[in-house]
Amino acid sequence: MTNSSCIFHLLYIENKKLYVTCQKPFIQRNYIYSMNPFKKEKTYPKQVDLNKVVNEFVSYLNIQKWKVQQKVEGNKAIVQAQKGGILRDIIAADRALTFTFENTTQGLKVTAGIGSWKKNLAITALETLFLSELFLVVDVPEMLWNEHVESELMKKLDEIIQKS
Repeated sequence: MTNSSCIFHLLYIENKKLYVTCQKPFIQRNYIYSMNPFKKEKTYPKQVDLNKVVNEFVSYLNIQKWKVQQKVEGNKAIVQAQKGGILRDIIAADRALTFTFENTTQGLKVTAGIGSWKKNLAITALETLFLSELFLVVDVPEMLWNEHVESELMKKLDEIIQKS
């Protein structure tokens, strides 16, 4: 795997997770990717200010014309985003691209996938949401759209988290 600034090397696969290392001159970072096709999971090996990361990510989504809701509680956060227009024909109206964030001892764990739009996110306890199954099994058009958009938004999250 490669991208413009990093060479990825597979370290090992365990419990449906890819463990990879990213090597740049003078920098090495390890990441964990989930192999579940309906959601992506990535662990950044550092602690971050969740409020700052979530607020910057939500600002970016708002500029890109996403309908967004968020909640940060302790070391956990959820961001849900819906895109209007023609994409509403592909993705059911009650669905949203859902991102969960959790500061763990290994670093910041980010999970992204399609979930149900939570009508009362602002008053719902995050612990309850994290214990439930947030992410849905989706059909092929949703999966293809999700893969494209998720990749784009995960790149933006990479930028935000790396500079925080």
